[in-house]
Amino acid sequence: MELFTRYVLENPWPLGVLLLGIAAGVGWTGLQAVDRRRLLAAGVVAVMGAAVMAAGKAIVTPGEHARAVVMEVFDAAVAADITTVAAAFTDDSALSVGSPNNPGFSKDVIMRRLERLTGRYRIESSRVTKLDATTVTKDRGIVNFACVTEPVLGFGPVPTSWIIQVDRQPDGTWKFSHVTWVTLGMGAPPRSW
Repeated sequence: MELFTRYVLENPWPLGVLLLGIAAGVGWTGLQAVDRRRLLAAGVVAVMGAAVMAAGKAIVTPGEHARAVVMEVFDAAVAADITTVAAAFTDDSALSVGSPNNPGFSKDVIMRRLERLTGRYRIESSRVTKLDATTVTKDRGIVNFACVTEPVLGFGPVPTSWIIQVDRQPDGTWKFSHVTWVTLGMGAPPRSW
């Protein structure tokens, strides 16, 4: 099931294009040889390729939900929209520094730190350098995320990387349940964050 989710639902292009290419090749040789069996086989493979593409477009997986929430929060953080950022965290969410296994800071601590984005640590610009989402369960997605951010303070570009766990809530929304700040620059972030 994991391969189906990863290569059909979350990334249908390689398999879909491969099947459509095979269908075109078999169909072409069937036309050249006037072979109805080849043409029928080409039609079946083309339908399979189209089905893969349609399923990938129609079904939104937990990993894709997680990716969308992460990008929404990223855009809100850049815009210093702390209300939107805060709403993306569950009440019992935590932020760990360095490793997901490290003890985490509570949502209250996270929100106090995020308030800095409206003042001294306002973001001048930021760009995403990595955005890999994975479906873990039907209610959980994990996103490996990295960005390069330049604060207004003028520190210069600061690369960071994160592991973000996003869970479906009982009301159907998707929210951050655990965030791990993995790197700051080329090393680990300060534990005293």
